[in-house]
Amino acid sequence: MAYSKTTWIARIGTFLNRFTKTNESGSSVDLTNDPTITTAGTPFSVGNMNKIEQGIFDAAAAADANTVKTNTLDGTGTLQGVADGDGPTFGGGVMTDNVVLKTKIVEIGDWDMDTAINVSFAHGLTDILKIRSVSVLIVQDAGSGFAVHDFNNVQYNASVPALDYYTKITSTLIALQRDTGGYFDNTNFNATSYNRGYVTIIYEA
Repeated sequence: MAYSKTTWIARIGTFLNRFTKTNESGSSVDLTNDPTITTAGTPFSVGNMNKIEQGIFDAAAAADANTVKTNTLDGTGTLQGVADGDGPTFGGGVMTDNVVLKTKIVEIGDWDMDTAINVSFAHGLTDILKIRSVSVLIVQDAGSGFAVHDFNNVQYNASVPALDYYTKITSTLIALQRDTGGYFDNTNFNATSYNRGYVTIIYEA
């Protein structure tokens, strides 16, 4: 249940610290606060104080029950304070150099690279000018020396200076193209009904 805070209103008036005395004797006197009040203010009551105490108790109990504690990186770059099987979620992005960056991963989908020189598919972003980095991983056919390849850094052989890929991003699509006779132009990459890999896009939120 959400905590409903109390808006405290100050008591306003004159002679707020004035007291009248009655029943004075040699050993005692009754003092009664006798100000002139224009605004009564919020009462300093048992009910209000217990509400504060209950709110503190509930917040502490919720914090203790949370399985994800303070997240810090240790010397090896490992995220500490995360329960097994859990991880922090950064839905709003990650701040770096005063810029909030988000990551989007898009499946390439079906692509027989031996037959088709290129493929295109939607990326789902609204402003490609906010893209800051793109990487492409190509998944080789299962049963053909199964491996994952970095599409951005593959050369057919050392004697070929040009990289064996082409990546283009339009306002709506990602287009990938491999070289004819290049590394990906063979039967190790011709399976269909098969996700050919992934495109990871880092963009400014």
